[in-house]
Amino acid sequence: LRTVAESASARGSRVIEVSCGSAAPAPRGCFQRYEVAGLGQRHALLLYQADGVLVLPGGPETFWELMEVLALAHLAQHSKPLGLLNVGGFFTPYLHTLAHLYHTGFTHLDLSQRYLLCATEPHSLVQRLLAHPNWRFGAVPVEQASERRSYDV
Repeated sequence: LRTVAESASARGSRVIEVSCGSAAPAPRGCFQRYEVAGLGQRHALLLYQADGVLVLPGGPETFWELMEVLALAHLAQHSKPLGLLNVGGFFTPYLHTLAHLYHTGFTHLDLSQRYLLCATEPHSLVQRLLAHPNWRFGAVPVEQASERRSYDV
């Protein structure tokens, strides 16, 4: 993630870090750094600050965070675009699980079709996210100085 954050910052994107007590240095070009008490606060702040969500392959925390953001969209708590980078079919079993929820009646609509933008190539996914009508890029100017804050949700 550090590589992605530093690359995005180098190309003019506003990068924030939300940490649960990590002593690790912030990525180069980090716009803001927040310290929070726990993962629930971290998730709330990340979603609040985000223009959209781009999910890369990862471990159990990735699936937890993805399901949380997807559930919040399903409950109409946000309308930000959700992008899934399905490199090598990494998320295909997850997408099948979402379809299974729909086909067995545990949700009234197909969550993956309704809320997720999926692509196998990063450039294609980023273009789809940027084209989404709810993308709100540019809410805070990049020129503002980096700062470190505490945040309580």
